[in-house]
Amino acid sequence: MGKNAEKHYENGKGKAMASNYAGAIQEYNKALDIDSGYTEAYCGRGYAKFVMEDFAGAMRDYDKAIEINPDFWDAYCSRANVRVSRMDYAGAIEDYNKALEKDSENADAYYGRGNAKDKAGDRDGALEDLNSAARRGNKKAYETIEKIGRRK
Repeated sequence: MGKNAEKHYENGKGKAMASNYAGAIQEYNKALDIDSGYTEAYCGRGYAKFVMEDFAGAMRDYDKAIEINPDFWDAYCSRANVRVSRMDYAGAIEDYNKALEKDSENADAYYGRGNAKDKAGDRDGALEDLNSAARRGNKKAYETIEKIGRRK
């Protein structure tokens, strides 16, 4: 990876953190023009597109990141988030499963999968995953467990 690609990637992250998602996409595009195999730039651009509700564009970027690096768990979690927003809970759960195959201690993947299971109507599976997320340090999991428990 070239220094210029990394510079544009870092600029894109900064713009995304400042909620300038269009500017972030421009920077990620520049990074990818220099290095078309820059997995993190695809994920960064995918996130910016997701926030801007370009779900198809986000999916393409996450798909490309996974094609380049099938072991990059973050791309699976990010793609799962898009699937949840499209109410494709089965697809999201499958992506979270793949993320957990890559990193079995990933609290965020357990949390995401628990939420997807809850939305899909699998209350017991959701609570199991959310408890796993909580044991691994995900603070949001406790709140979600309480909400599900109140819905009995």
